[in-house]
Amino acid sequence: MSGRNMTGIRPGDIDSELAQRAMTTINLHLEMRTGAEPAIEVLRLVDADESVLLPRAVVDLLRQVLAWLADGHGVQVMLDSAMLTTHEAAELMNVSRPYLIGLLEADAMPSQMVGPSRRVALTDLLAYKQEDEESRRRVHAELAGLRLEFGED
Repeated sequence: MSGRNMTGIRPGDIDSELAQRAMTTINLHLEMRTGAEPAIEVLRLVDADESVLLPRAVVDLLRQVLAWLADGHGVQVMLDSAMLTTHEAAELMNVSRPYLIGLLEADAMPSQMVGPSRRVALTDLLAYKQEDEESRRRVHAELAGLRLEFGED
């Protein structure tokens, strides 16, 4: 995926051992700072004369990104306000583009026309995915209950 609303690191772009060492260093730093201001972390950059103040949420996100990179995964970072093409949205949902277009035509999630093309807001796509997953869990729980009721394993 590309565009001004997102950026990414592909598998192999970063040495996984380097990512692992960086993640370990951040974890050690956080362990040493117990009792410190929970909202702000201080990191010192290599070859820098000053420290950088980062919100704790940013440090936690950086630690998670490094963990994924250390495991050899690629990572995409996307703005909440991103408007996705149908190709990008289908890729994020792990469905075919025709299936996604069927959902959009059935008004399962909102979309906007930009010229001849549809765009889907990332927030709408994520909300749909969450609702869909919750619905699947409910159905699964109901089926499990029916199995118990009818004495099936």
